[in-house]
Amino acid sequence: MCFPEGRETPGPPQAENAILLIGYGVTLDCLGASVGYRKEQMNRDNIIYSYTRTQAIEDGVLVNVSKNAAEAGFKVPVAMTSTVHGKYVQVPPSAGWQDETGRLWDVLQMLRYAIRLCTTQEEGLLFSLHVDNGNGARKVTLKSVRGYDDEGNPCLTIMLPEED
Repeated sequence: MCFPEGRETPGPPQAENAILLIGYGVTLDCLGASVGYRKEQMNRDNIIYSYTRTQAIEDGVLVNVSKNAAEAGFKVPVAMTSTVHGKYVQVPPSAGWQDETGRLWDVLQMLRYAIRLCTTQEEGLLFSLHVDNGNGARKVTLKSVRGYDDEGNPCLTIMLPEED
């Protein structure tokens, strides 16, 4: 069972390949549409310091790509680390024939495809795509992690496999 003992589950997923966010009572379909959701209050008495998703976006640690992700079919906010954005979305001078929107679209579509093929309920999902930075296309692997935004709503973050 994915939930701690005594916790009520949100019921069976309404979509094929549903993703269950372990420990929070959230069931999402593969593209992030909330199927069942039960918000819980976090006990903030023991928190010494927190760095919010909003702060990370404001500081440039994360890049908010939610608008493009919504156009690609995602139903939850999506952000990516500045490292992923800099290496695989921003267009290097040696690849001037490409554009940033197209490169972002490639990342989002490959993630969307990987989510559709997903058969596990793991927190992180590895996916690959080929990126040409002007010296020939090479395969890169990225990771998408399910999480929660500052209000406790589901969201996705795209990062390098070694990032957390």
